[in-house]
Amino acid sequence: SRVRSIIGNVFIPAGLAMARRDKDRRKEERVLAFFAALPKEAENQFVRVMVPRLFGEGMSPRLDFRKQQGLLQVYQDWCQSNPSCHGCTLLKYLEG
Repeated sequence: SRVRSIIGNVFIPAGLAMARRDKDRRKEERVLAFFAALPKEAENQFVRVMVPRLFGEGMSPRLDFRKQQGLLQVYQDWCQSNPSCHGCTLLKYLEG
């Protein structure tokens, strides 16, 4: 799991940055395809909090590494500073 985390959080962004720097669309597509194929990490507290908040109680969305990273980003951007969800603009957007 630690190796997968390093690949997804270090090597994927570095490979994507190099592909974009070189304007190499084929390399960029290969990096993104590899990223899409990364299996999910072990469940953590952020995923356990975010899945019911965004998908509803009892829901089990199919998660992969990218989706887990997305849930972590949403948590950091929206939920960490407002854990009660009171007045959350993201929830209003998702409900609308």
